[in-house]
Amino acid sequence: MPLIMGGVETERANLIVFDTEVQEQVDEAAAKVAELIGKGFTLDDSRSCPGEVHLIPPKKNPSMGFMRVLTKNGDDRIVWNRDYPDQIKDAYKMFKDLLAKGYTAFVAMANGEKGHTIGEFDPLAEEIIMVPGTMPG
Repeated sequence: MPLIMGGVETERANLIVFDTEVQEQVDEAAAKVAELIGKGFTLDDSRSCPGEVHLIPPKKNPSMGFMRVLTKNGDDRIVWNRDYPDQIKDAYKMFKDLLAKGYTAFVAMANGEKGHTIGEFDPLAEEIIMVPGTMPG
């Protein structure tokens, strides 16, 4: 299911629910499944049933970190490799700039545990989500 923080959903869905009697929803679900499979997700047939498709997210590279910056047009991603200090410095600078602009930073947990806000950049975080202060929620 989508991860929701501050009233904003992220694209980390692993469950797609739809009404099998509504063709538009069936078509929309099929398109979303195809899109996510194209991004490296795999089907979890052991849990899927009519009206539900369960997906297994792709494994993350342990050297890579990323930050999602939510905007009115979607989200931008900032990616860094923890093996390259210059990339971490660039991500840290972007993080500080966004905080100065009023964004709130959340750490998202891939294992489904509740995330929390942070005030300092953590290059080891699984995922950082930057939410602008003007977003409803």
